[in-house]
Amino acid sequence: MPGRAFPIWAWVAGGSALGGVLRHAAGLMAAPPWPTLAVNVAGSFAIAIYWALTGPDGRVLVAPRYRFAVMAGLCGGLTTFSMFGIEFWSMMLEGARGAAGAYLLVSATLWLLAAAAGMFAGKWINGARR
Repeated sequence: MPGRAFPIWAWVAGGSALGGVLRHAAGLMAAPPWPTLAVNVAGSFAIAIYWALTGPDGRVLVAPRYRFAVMAGLCGGLTTFSMFGIEFWSMMLEGARGAAGAYLLVSATLWLLAAAAGMFAGKWINGARR
């Protein structure tokens, strides 16, 4: 396709591939469920700060293809809520109900706090540069 830009789905696919590779690399560094928790917290922060910085009121101007590549692609490929579900239910089936409950509570709390931190950091950066 000489002279034509890649379609947005290609940008998302590229971001997803990179996110998946990073997720796999995180999984090699520690035993479950810690890599899953770490990438979900990091991904929550990353998507939120990128959203704030590149949104309509943001200070970073990017083309829509880059927003899709980072948010839907990279962060979508990096975070692993499907693996989180498997790990949670595996713990439940093994009788580790307390650990599974703690994992659920700690995970959800940290994801939400990371997303809030990313949004507030992005908004602060946006305001600091005006």
